Amino acid sequence: MGKSGKRSKQEEPEESEDEVFQVEVITKARVFEASSSEEDSDSEEEPLASKKKSKKKKKRKKKEHCAKWEYFVKWANYDSDASTWEPEENVVTCHRLLESFWEHVGIDDQDYQVGYVVSAKESWIQKEKKRFLKEKEEEEEMRRKKARKKAKKLRSASTKDSQLSTTSSSN
Repeated sequence: MGKSGKRSKQEEPEESEDEVFQVEVITKARVFEASSSEEDSDSEEEPLASKKKSKKKKKRKKKEHCAKWEYFVKWANYDSDASTWEPEENVVTCHRLLESFWEHVGIDDQDYQVGYVVSAKESWIQKEKKRFLKEKEEEEEMRRKKARKKAKKLRSASTKDSQLSTTSSSN
């Protein structure tokens, strides 16, 4: 998910181009106007006759706009002041969170005006933050268990190798 803007981090992990931003919670949604026209730019290399035809065509064809939802996202490991408005396609993988958000604020079943904002209650936001934290802790515990198991296997294999080499050298 490409994010923009300066963020003040709670923790200062090294940033890399492959850094993954995790959605902690969605606090709001609003309707914005998205352009669906692809004729937004003129090519400066077009011949003059072609440019004139293109301009006439543009005057006849008005840009088509459609309303879409965007979400105000609180990012994991970032302060709330680093939250950003993100288009739907940037949060589409947050199925459970989106479903819970819309269940909480009310299902989107109307045509809303551009600029319409719907906000989650603070109690719901806190509940989702706790859920996120619990899931992260469980994931971290699973990682630690896997690492311990792997280390144990390596120690066991190393012990077997040293026993074999001791047995071989004593013969």
